Amino acid sequence: IEHCMIALEHCNDSLAAETLLLMAETFYQMEAFESAAKAYNELLIADSTHREGLYSAGTFKVDVGLYEEGAEHLQKYIDLYGPDSDAYFGLALAATGMEQPEVAVQHYTEVIRIDSTDEDAWYNRGGMYVTLNESDFALRDFTECLKLNNENADAWYNRALVLYDRSEFRDCQLDMDAYLILVPDDPNGYFVRGYARYNNNDEHGACADWKPCQDLGAKDLWKQVKPLCK
Repeated sequence: IEHCMIALEHCNDSLAAETLLLMAETFYQMEAFESAAKAYNELLIADSTHREGLYSAGTFKVDVGLYEEGAEHLQKYIDLYGPDSDAYFGLALAATGMEQPEVAVQHYTEVIRIDSTDEDAWYNRGGMYVTLNESDFALRDFTECLKLNNENADAWYNRALVLYDRSEFRDCQLDMDAYLILVPDDPNGYFVRGYARYNNNDEHGACADWKPCQDLGAKDLWKQVKPLCK
């Protein structure tokens, strides 16, 4: 790594693009992010259309929070080499990081158009629809995610929250049942399911859910609802 860093300091156009790519990826793996960014930049100066370099630089920069630069690389990759589900996924992550949920939805839609079995794209787009207060679309996407993987605990949890916000308390309870089978030690799951039961006029069931919160390290949650339990 030290030799790579010395070489990078004296980098010029004569250093092959493949060497720069190897150096950048090595720095990335070693979490030497500043050096990785420099290597990627030098690579794209040497060869601005380097296929693997554009994609790798884009995903790296998105990963470390350089969202605008990362998105620029990934978009150029798509423009040069055609639609690519992984590149669109990276663009969606960049848009999310820049707090552009509408744009993220567009990119996740491209991912799904290319590969409708991408569980993460369905899940993440559902989350963007939650941000946009589009509960019908959020429910659809979380449901599609669960069709692909019914052990996706986060999808069960987030669909339950959407259902709760829609006052669909019975369905919320059923989703949280599924979530708690997968994650039985999450006090938040019992807390939400308890409120679903409470709003379904099941005070006894609600309190049965809320009381374990204190045993699971969430005494503050129990304190919030203790007055509701006789």
